[in-house]
Amino acid sequence: MLILREENFGGIAFNAAAGIRLHLDGEGFSALRQFADGHALQPQAEPFLREICRELELPHRERFLVRPSSGAGIAPTPFAVLRAPLLVDLQITNHCNLRCPHCYMASSAAGAHAPLDDILLALDQCAEAGVLEVALGGGEPTTHPHFADILAAARQRHLVCNLATNGKSMTPRLARMLAKHCGAVALSI
Repeated sequence: MLILREENFGGIAFNAAAGIRLHLDGEGFSALRQFADGHALQPQAEPFLREICRELELPHRERFLVRPSSGAGIAPTPFAVLRAPLLVDLQITNHCNLRCPHCYMASSAAGAHAPLDDILLALDQCAEAGVLEVALGGGEPTTHPHFADILAAARQRHLVCNLATNGKSMTPRLARMLAKHCGAVALSI
């Protein structure tokens, strides 16, 4: 799914499935937005749309989701300013099943998990602000008792999850879940 997010310089086109984004100037974003809104394309815009789809690794005529702008937006400036972060780091737990000497979080088996309601609120706020990606962190994020629910909730809000894991909890089921819901997964060793 392609997400379009308006900015003061034009906008961002984001392939949520592949985690690929393009920054477009005002004219390019306007043409893409008009197409997304169902307006007929001018013949000269067709090659532009094909190129955008190629760069974003989207099939031509992909389904679009246009995120509504929150609030009044950003006032015009002579330089590009994002109206919201593109990526938010969200620590969902301080629990970890290892004690790595290089860990900067000082997480441990005694660490606590963030309440699911707090995480869902944070995901709602990220989606409302126009955030595109959420990096789930910890501790070891896969040890959170509601980890599957968190991934599904982020995907439902059209947020791409990324995470780093130590891999100790990896199972075929977890690997399938990560493949379905995550844009990127890093193995921290």
